Amino acid sequence: MKRFLKVILILAAVFGVAGLGLTAGGAAMGATMGDVSVLDQGITQVLRVLDHEDSWEVEDSEEDMDEQEDDFQAAAERAVTEKGVLADSADSSAYTKVYEASAVSDLFCDLRYEELVLRTWNEDKVQVKVSGKDHNRIQISNDNGSLRIASNQKVRNRSIEIFCPENLSFQKIKLQMGAGTIELDGDFKAEQMEVNVGAGTIENSSSLDIKEADFTVGVGTADISELQVENLKGSCGMGDMELTLTGKAAEYNYELKCGLGNLEVDDSLETSITSGNKQITNEGATKNIKLDCGMGNVQVEFEED
Repeated sequence: MKRFLKVILILAAVFGVAGLGLTAGGAAMGATMGDVSVLDQGITQVLRVLDHEDSWEVEDSEEDMDEQEDDFQAAAERAVTEKGVLADSADSSAYTKVYEASAVSDLFCDLRYEELVLRTWNEDKVQVKVSGKDHNRIQISNDNGSLRIASNQKVRNRSIEIFCPENLSFQKIKLQMGAGTIELDGDFKAEQMEVNVGAGTIENSSSLDIKEADFTVGVGTADISELQVENLKGSCGMGDMELTLTGKAAEYNYELKCGLGNLEVDDSLETSITSGNKQITNEGATKNIKLDCGMGNVQVEFEED
C-alpha cells in the first residue's frame, strides 16, 4: 500500500501541474469550464485502474471474501427459481451453464479484468463457459429472462465465452468491463445496447443491428464496425473511440461536444471539432448521433460515403 500511496501522490502532483497548464491553454482556445469538466471521467478511470493494479499484489481482503460469499449465497437462492436451465456443470478446467434460447431476452455482463467473447452458433440454446483462474467464482443467473454474468474478484487470466443462436434478437445488451477485453464474434441484434469500458477494450468482427446504442470509454478503446443504428450516444474520456456505421452521414442529425481532445465525423472539416459544441441538422434526417469527447479521440465513419 505504501507504494500505491506514493504513486497516487506523484500522480496528484502531475495532474495538478498539467491541470493548470491545460486550463490556461483551454481558456486561450475558448474552452469553458463545462468542456474541461468532462475530463473528470477519464481521470477517475485512471485512478480506479491504478487502485486495482495495486490490489493484484495481495489476496482479497476478509471483507471482500465475505461480500463474495453473500453474493454467491444470493445467486444460489435465485438459481432455485431459474427457468430454462438445460445444464449446469463444473470441473477442474471450466464452469458451463446452458439455457433454452427462449428463456433469454436480455444480457447483462458486469466484469473486471476478464476476457469476454460473445459468439454466435447454430444451436437453439445459450451457453456460458468460464475458464481460467477461479472459473467457478463467476456468478451466472437468469432472472426473468435477464441473463446476468458478474465478477467482483481481482483476478486476471480468466475468460468467459457466451454462445448465442444466430437468429436470437435481444431486447437489451449491457456490457460493463473494468480493464479487460470484449470481443463480439458474430452478427448481433438488439433493441438497446449499452457498453462501458473503463480501461479495457471492445471490438467486433461482424455486424451489429441496434436501435439505440450507447458506448462509453474511460481510458480504454472501442473499435466498432458495421454498426446499423438509429440513435447513437458516445462518450470518451481519455481513450479512443472509432465507430463505422452503415448508411450515410446525411441520414443523421448531430450533437457534438469536445473538450481538449479531437472529434471527427465522416472525415469532414464541417463536423470536426477540437473544442466547444456543435449541432448539425440534416434535412429529412430521422436518426440521431450524440458524441461527447473529453481529452481522447473520437472518429465516426460511414460505409456508404
